[in-house]
Amino acid sequence: MALIAVVGAGPAGAMAAHLLRERGHAVVVVEARGRIGGRVWSRPRPSTVERGAQVIHGGGEELWALLRRARLRTRRVDVPMALRVELEGSTFDWEVLEKAGAPAPWQVEDVVVGDGTTAAQRTTTLAGALDDAGVQGLVRTIASAWLVQTWNAPLDDADVATVAEERVGRRPGDQHEVVGGFDALPAYLLGGVDVRLDHAVTSVRNDNDDVEVGGPWGHLRADAALITVPPPVIAADTVRFTPPLPDAKRRAAAELRAGDALVVVLDLRHPLPRRSFGVVTGQGQSFWTARDAVIVGVAKQHGAEELRRRLARGEHPAALLQGLLGPLAPDDLLAAEVIDWGRDPWSLGAFTSPRPGARDAARTWAAPWGRLAFAGESTAPQGLGMVGGALASGIRAAAELERVVAAGPVD
Repeated sequence: MALIAVVGAGPAGAMAAHLLRERGHAVVVVEARGRIGGRVWSRPRPSTVERGAQVIHGGGEELWALLRRARLRTRRVDVPMALRVELEGSTFDWEVLEKAGAPAPWQVEDVVVGDGTTAAQRTTTLAGALDDAGVQGLVRTIASAWLVQTWNAPLDDADVATVAEERVGRRPGDQHEVVGGFDALPAYLLGGVDVRLDHAVTSVRNDNDDVEVGGPWGHLRADAALITVPPPVIAADTVRFTPPLPDAKRRAAAELRAGDALVVVLDLRHPLPRRSFGVVTGQGQSFWTARDAVIVGVAKQHGAEELRRRLARGEHPAALLQGLLGPLAPDDLLAAEVIDWGRDPWSLGAFTSPRPGARDAARTWAAPWGRLAFAGESTAPQGLGMVGGALASGIRAAAELERVVAAGPVD
């Protein structure tokens, strides 16, 4: 019976560990954080809030089959849920903008991205596509905020062809949330698995006969190992590989950038009158969802930096929403929580940005090397990003590891 080490207890590592254990292998999962789930992190009380991955975007058959096996219920997330837009200090209900002839931002996305197959689309960025479509003025301001916050990349550094591939599984109206919290999924997968928390891995030895992963806690020898550490963390030289990673893999890790992201959760003293979804444009670009007595804000790219700056200078979290929801007095707040994924040392961002060359870099990073396999959302199959893609990468990596241990020593 082979012993396989899995570095990381996020969806990719959890999926691989689950499958390998089912197939009779001994598995040890080592996780840097004091919890499982990686960038899936639910808060169950006083009401369920997703502090990391928010919803299932499409997801693929593997994810839906897994949800059924785990007996986890889902519900559709309605979009746009009474959309509101903050524009230059003023807030508008979407009906007002619609009557003025403004197309919805996802409709603009449909036009400028399309299916990504034309010669122009294969060689342009989102900024170039907006220019080519003649999108200007108010419509461009709203669409720009929507695109940056949806794809977590600057408009002039987001590849239209890659965005088109990812849109296959991320269309408005095809989003679901897990009832009771998304992290019930990695909890199900890791049931019965030997998981060791607070075990940050800082070294990986990859020899012909075995592997060894280590950190301040000690060392673990195994027949093979799965690395699910996000590429930006690898690129920051947080983990030392012996022998050193091949140059192609090092370049791939550097190219697979995770976009900046910051999440704000506000618990209110009284429920809000309606469920709504807000888009903030301008410097503080962000998405806000208000439901019951909870408001969740997600800011990416320069929007994340702006909110981080405002909070650092002591601005009250309630002030972040003055324009979008109207006056919100500090006394209306029961609690405020800030989750800074961009500064989290074990993620250094949210999900992988669709930059030019990202697909080629993902294939290079995903390729096995010696007795190591590599997985995570950055290596997701075409059209499957986020959690669904991470799970699919774990399925692929589990099969690769079985081939490694069955073949014996690597020449």
